[in-house]
Amino acid sequence: MLYGAFCEQFSLATFAAKSSTMNLREGKNAITRADVQWIKGLRQAGEARKQGLFVAEGGKIVTTLLEAGLRPERLYVQADRMDSSYQPYSPTQLSLGEMQRLSGMDSAPAALGVFPIPSFAPRAVVDGVTLMLDGVQDPGNLGAIVRTAAWFGIREVICSTQCARIYTPKAVQGSMGAIAYLPVRYTDLEDELTSWPAEIPIYAAVMGATTDYRQVSCAPPCAILLGSEGHGLNPNLLPRVQQQISIPLGPNGHGESLNVAAAAALLCGWATR
Repeated sequence: MLYGAFCEQFSLATFAAKSSTMNLREGKNAITRADVQWIKGLRQAGEARKQGLFVAEGGKIVTTLLEAGLRPERLYVQADRMDSSYQPYSPTQLSLGEMQRLSGMDSAPAALGVFPIPSFAPRAVVDGVTLMLDGVQDPGNLGAIVRTAAWFGIREVICSTQCARIYTPKAVQGSMGAIAYLPVRYTDLEDELTSWPAEIPIYAAVMGATTDYRQVSCAPPCAILLGSEGHGLNPNLLPRVQQQISIPLGPNGHGESLNVAAAAALLCGWATR
């Protein structure tokens, strides 16, 4: 009997080991070259816009997008970092090596999702604060600005056509999922400002402007206009704004300029206080 019991246990252990090996092999074949090329293509702004999809990498940002109600077209999860919150979306479980192959990050993320670009119901410009960006070309800065704008309840972010694209990997990463809550629109800002309602003021942050933003009484509805750190605002936009404002150096401050994401945080907080 002891021998029989030993044989039975040995057989079960052998079966479990074989099953584990089979699962590992299945994991290695879970993605194809076509999958890798497809996701690589979606990291390009033009292809993302064409397909209406974007890639999000990292457990935290993927979870945020899922909690916001976005349903992934595809969801990939590292097998040893599988979480019950991913189960309803039928994720493909990958080994660490497979996830690294699929990912564009330096280290393999816990999860990678392909999501539809969200659509938003239009909101009237009289409803809150609008943030306008001219020529913000760094995708990390753009993502951080969108994250900040969502925090302060900004109505919409309107970008010039010279801005970085929000659905590229660095911008998506910088937004930390805020793109699920806040519309980001691209347009010709000169045309936008020309048709902007005259009764809704636009405050432009301009280096060297003599008016400290803290000296201005601001209340919604209004718009804030920010340019890039390198080039500032397109001068053709300035005749269309109601007031030029500046963020002054502190009493013991130093530096050439303020990071545009930091400037956006200060002015969004000011406009919505």
